[in-house]
Amino acid sequence: MKRAEACGIIDAEALQQQLEEIRGMLRRFNEVWPDHVIHAEAYPLPMLTAASGETGLEVVKLPTIVPEHIEGEDAVSMLRSAIAQLHFLPGQHPGTVVRWPGVVFVDRDFGQEIGRINAAKDALEAAFTAAVPPPSRAKIRARIFPGLSMLQTYRHIHYWDRPLGRISFGWAGRTTSSVRITRPEAEARLRQLLHQCPEGVDPEEWQMWILRDIEDLGKKVSANQVLRIRKPIAPHPRVALFEPGKTRPATTFHANLPLFIYLEGGSSDTLPDVTPLLSYLRAEHMQPSRRRSDAQTQHLIVARLNLFAVDR
Repeated sequence: MKRAEACGIIDAEALQQQLEEIRGMLRRFNEVWPDHVIHAEAYPLPMLTAASGETGLEVVKLPTIVPEHIEGEDAVSMLRSAIAQLHFLPGQHPGTVVRWPGVVFVDRDFGQEIGRINAAKDALEAAFTAAVPPPSRAKIRARIFPGLSMLQTYRHIHYWDRPLGRISFGWAGRTTSSVRITRPEAEARLRQLLHQCPEGVDPEEWQMWILRDIEDLGKKVSANQVLRIRKPIAPHPRVALFEPGKTRPATTFHANLPLFIYLEGGSSDTLPDVTPLLSYLRAEHMQPSRRRSDAQTQHLIVARLNLFAVDR
């Protein structure tokens, strides 16, 4: 199936073939790694049913998130399913992802296999985003990949094969994405919204609101004004890896999928210390932070886009 779009030709069959290759790689990986487990822990999180992006901030405002703590064979079974879970679960909101933090210590080097899987994921993401313009991605994704979560498909499996002294799971609970944008780009985004009226809203009123936003943008913002789209990001788990004797982490990963650690000739007696993922408490992450002396002042211009003007 091929379809011509404004950006060119979308080769749906080629994209579907890339997805099948990823599934096959994940299936083969899942058949092998459980036989080489020294120890496994999983901290699955409850499935979220509300989006934290343009449709609302329900996820961002969750007061608590309580993970489970599972070890041994039960953890291995759960993490095998997590690695292969590319589609939405029943009841899962399409604007969210399901997260399965965890750590798996193995006695075999899986670096090449995991590297090939991540490269295939990157190739699919590059091909899909290059072929499909942003306003059309949700609809075309649903047609080409019914029920597939692109974010769950794209995310990497992380791997480490150097000595470690400590592994610490925690939360990134107060994060905001910030993207620089020009005034013409902001106007283009608003014009794209003209024909994306939400369900239950009168189309004529919707177009009137968008045209008013475009007019306000032209009045409030000069052609060379620095603009940023700022959005709060839902709390997400992360894991920090510390080399022996070090107090600063060697690296930090998003903990959406289990982290694989290769221990050459290792056993359960030589495992590094693991600080498990504890509950997220919003009150602890929302303490006021001190304003930097060089911080830029930002003014909200278009709430619908989370668009701010930045003082130079």
